[in-house]
Amino acid sequence: MEHRPIPSFYCCYLLRSTVRSKSLYIGSTPDPRRRLAQHNGHEKGGAFQTARLKGELRPWEMLCIVHGFPSSIAALQFEWAWQRPYLTKKVGDNKGSKGFTLSTRLSNLHLLLSTNAFGSWPLTLRFFNEQARAHWEHMKKPLPKGIRVVFDPRREEEVRGRVSKFAATGVGGVQGLDITFQPLELHHKKAAAILEAAGKEATCGICHGSLDHNEALVCEHTFCEHTAHLRCLSANFLGDEDEARLVLPVKGKCPECRKESYWGDLVRELSLRTRTKPQEAAKKAAAAAKRKAAKGALAVDEDEDESEDEAEVEVSCIDVADIPEGKEAEAAEASMMLDGFSDGELEAMTYAADAFETFLG
Repeated sequence: MEHRPIPSFYCCYLLRSTVRSKSLYIGSTPDPRRRLAQHNGHEKGGAFQTARLKGELRPWEMLCIVHGFPSSIAALQFEWAWQRPYLTKKVGDNKGSKGFTLSTRLSNLHLLLSTNAFGSWPLTLRFFNEQARAHWEHMKKPLPKGIRVVFDPRREEEVRGRVSKFAATGVGGVQGLDITFQPLELHHKKAAAILEAAGKEATCGICHGSLDHNEALVCEHTFCEHTAHLRCLSANFLGDEDEARLVLPVKGKCPECRKESYWGDLVRELSLRTRTKPQEAAKKAAAAAKRKAAKGALAVDEDEDESEDEAEVEVSCIDVADIPEGKEAEAAEASMMLDGFSDGELEAMTYAADAFETFLG
């Protein structure tokens, strides 16, 4: 099986109608800006639920997102559990509510992020809306140490100059998100150069054993060339953690420069370096550079290539092993009812265990 690199970005999101505030929608996407435009009818696509009533619920606003998933399948599994927390086994006996209010949706989100299944992932919960954040803070319940909570409101209503239609503006909110590999570019180039220079003589800075480039993590900080085995650095970082329940580290200090790094950032660079073919890596870097150079346009440019490259997945993947015994029919019915697919589309879907096995692999 060919392993794909950890995606540069994939998130689950919560939408709210600005016309009817009680209407909420949960989905997932690799491109929040484009997806929001689709939900609001500015782009082709979008979900049945957000287009119903002849679009009278539009425009929709994005209240918050959860991102940092190790794969698109992982994000889809989280989306399915967030939509139907009363069906998933991942929350144990403390089942989520079937309610559809903002408080209930956020309470169910907190429940999922607190589980062993999802709480050990290096996820970020990013709020764009002050009211949603206030609801969240009102719960006053701690999250696992690995979950970052960020408030990222829009800081500017208008961007002057020429920008690509879905380029990051850097002014906060959904429009400010950088969903490319651009933030990893310097780290990626540095790691490749250090390992190429070391060649077969590369060694682990922790155990001092020989270092296979496909297992090497390289410090992301400037002027530090520390390299280590994946397992060695993981054990080192876990030694600094104060939560025994963690299987994967959240963050840690480089053994050499003592500067702090998030584990997810280091592993994402390794994934990009070892699971991407050279020509694909060059293409990703060029695309990221193109988007960066496109910032500051007076008019909005149409980018046909972006729409062709979008790897949007509409299907909410059901984890077969996650459904309690006897609840299979209810789970399938919930998917049909909430996702708004036609009978033909539903028959074409594969709610199969092999999708989950792909994620585990």
